[in-house]
Amino acid sequence: MQYFFIASIGLLIGFEIPLLARINAAYSESIQFNLGGVLKMDYIGALFGALAWVFVLPKFFSTTEMAFVLGLATLCMAAIALVYFRKQLEHPYLLLLLNAFALILVSVGLYNAARWTSHAEQALYRDQIVHLETSKFQHAVVTESPAGQVSLYINGHLQFNHQDEYIYHENMVHPVMAAATRRRRVLVLGGGDGLAVREVLKYEDVTEVTLCDLDPMIVELARSHPALSALNQGSLQDARVVRIENRSLLAAEEHELLVPNQKSLGRRSETSVGRVQVLNLDAMKFLEQFSGQYDLVILDFPDPNSPELAKLYSTSFYRLLRERLQPEGLIVQQSTSPFYAKEAFLAVGRTMMNSGFVALPYHDNVPSMGDWGFWIAGSDAYMTKASLMSRLKEAAPLPSGLRHLSKERLAANFVFGRGQLIATEHEVNTMTRPVIYDYYRQGWQDFF
Repeated sequence: MQYFFIASIGLLIGFEIPLLARINAAYSESIQFNLGGVLKMDYIGALFGALAWVFVLPKFFSTTEMAFVLGLATLCMAAIALVYFRKQLEHPYLLLLLNAFALILVSVGLYNAARWTSHAEQALYRDQIVHLETSKFQHAVVTESPAGQVSLYINGHLQFNHQDEYIYHENMVHPVMAAATRRRRVLVLGGGDGLAVREVLKYEDVTEVTLCDLDPMIVELARSHPALSALNQGSLQDARVVRIENRSLLAAEEHELLVPNQKSLGRRSETSVGRVQVLNLDAMKFLEQFSGQYDLVILDFPDPNSPELAKLYSTSFYRLLRERLQPEGLIVQQSTSPFYAKEAFLAVGRTMMNSGFVALPYHDNVPSMGDWGFWIAGSDAYMTKASLMSRLKEAAPLPSGLRHLSKERLAANFVFGRGQLIATEHEVNTMTRPVIYDYYRQGWQDFF
C-alpha cells in the first residue's frame, strides 16, 4: 500500500505541469509565457506549502492531522477550480457533488485523527498507552502494564522499563561516582527523565548538578507525570528550573535545591543537597558555549540510531567534552548493547581513545534491554588504563540501599566473554563520517 500511494502520487505530479499548460493555453498561446506562468505559480505554491509544513502546521496539528488539513486545503482549491471552469466541464455538478463528498470524508478523518492514531499506535505496544506526546524533537509514549509497570519509549525505542530501570541507572551512575576523586560538580547530558539525577543525589558531597537535555517536553513529563515523578523520586520536581535556549549560559542564575533525602528509609526529610540547573539545549552547543569544568560527566544519550544522534558519539564531541572535565575527572557513557551491536559499542570506546581519553568497557544484563554496555573514561594526560582500573578497584563504598549493584557485582561487570571485544571494524566515528550509525543499524538488523 505504501509504494502504491507513492507511485500514484508521483504519477499525478507528473501529469500536473502538462495538464496546467494545456488548460492555460486558452489564455496564453505563447509556449514561453504559458510555461513561465505555470512554473512561476508552481514554485510560489511549493514555497508557501513548504513554509506552512515546517513552521506553521506542526504548531497546531500532529503529523496525521496535517495530512488531513492539507487534504482539505487541496479539495477546497479543487472546488474553486470546478466552479471557475464549470462551463467547460461536461458534468460540473456531479464533480462538485463528489468533491463535497470527499470534503466530508476528509473532515471526518480530521475530527477522528487523534483517536485513530492512538488506536493504531496502541497496536505497536504490549502495554496500555497512558500518555503520548510529540515535541518538535521527538515522540514520547508512556505505557503501563496491568501490574503497574511503567515504560517510556522515544521514537519507538525503549528508554526504560519500571521493572528493571534501576539496573541500568545504577550501572550508569555509581561506578563513575565511586571511582571519582571529587564529585562536587556533576554534569548530566541527556537523562531528562531524572532517573540518573536520582542516583547522583544519593551522594551527600554533591553540591551542584547540571542537567542538559535537548527536549523540554521530556523534562516536563518527568516532573508532571505522576508515575514518572514517583519513579525519579522527585529529583527534578523540586528544582527551581532555569531554562536556557540561547547563548547567555554564563549569566544563568543558580538556585539552591531542596530534594528528598534519598538515604532515608522512613519518612524522607528535605535536605539541602546543592543546586540543580536544568538546561534545554543541544549537548554539543552547551559544551561549545559553556566554559566551566566538571568533576564528573554522565552521558545518558539515546542510542546512535540516526545520523543526528551519531554526532554525540564523535571525536568532535569528545574533544569538546575533554575541555569541560577537571584534570582527574571522569565520564561515563551508555553505549548500546555489546552483544547485539558489538561494532557500535566498540566504536564508542575507540572514538573516545582517539579523542584523548583512556577508556574501559563494562556491561550488565538489563532484562528488558538485554546485555547492555557502558564506557568509563578519563583524560589520557592524567591517567592510564591501569590507574583507572586501580581507581575502580579501590573505589569508595557504594551508597546503602541500592537494589542491584554491589562491589562484587561491579567488579564482575568489567569482565567480558572470550572474544566479545574483538573488533572486525576499526574506524572512529566523526562528524563528517558517522560510521557508528551504520555499525548500530547493521548490528541490530542482523539479530532482528
